[in-house]
Amino acid sequence: MEKIYIDYGKRINKAILNVIKEILRDLSKSKISSHHCFYITFRTKSKGVSIPDKFLNEYPKEMTIVLQNQYWNLAVDERKFSVTLLFNKVKEKIIKFPVYLSA
Repeated sequence: MEKIYIDYGKRINKAILNVIKEILRDLSKSKISSHHCFYITFRTKSKGVSIPDKFLNEYPKEMTIVLQNQYWNLAVDERKFSVTLLFNKVKEKIIKFPVYLSA
């Protein structure tokens, strides 16, 4: 009988990623209560991340965005999400491909 290695970490990360996708889908359908906010931290130079160049200078490794009151056009599918946020009174589009989660 062949032994099977169970990668618990990979399974837990996949489950967490699915929870995050579900929450983002819910948020895309209606705004979140003003009493709650959702923080998303991502590596700015990861494959598939698309942010304005000016943010790469300011956030060369990672960036945290907050979904609370002022966000627009939140779109979520199986591979990515995108959102428009306000930075210094200018709307900017952020696209993130959440391929995996890492510690």
